[in-house]
Amino acid sequence: MSMDPTVKSKWLAALRSGDFKQGQGYLVIDNFDDDRCSTWTGYCCLGVLQVVCNGDPYLPDLFDNGEGTFLTYASAERIGLTDDEMNLLAAMNDGTQYNGSVYEKHDFNAIADHIEGNL
Repeated sequence: MSMDPTVKSKWLAALRSGDFKQGQGYLVIDNFDDDRCSTWTGYCCLGVLQVVCNGDPYLPDLFDNGEGTFLTYASAERIGLTDDEMNLLAAMNDGTQYNGSVYEKHDFNAIADHIEGNL
């Protein structure tokens, strides 16, 4: 499956922009910083993709699987992203295990490089 080139280009630019703070476990999550008594919004690399495609990460639409952790299969397929690719990118983002391998947490630039070279 080949990823939609327009979506891919926008996704890579967004990941490399520095506009998104990286989070883990969810497409988008509000975090609380106890030391500063403040909140900040963190994005999974797939949450950044959701923003690129949707414009609003909080809209409960086709891009959210209902748990806030992955895109729906239909949404991913529409832009040319397989289930395996989604799981691998989530593991790279979160520093978790996938398909028998343990992945170190990768920053958005490293994830963008992987997407650019492999999808």
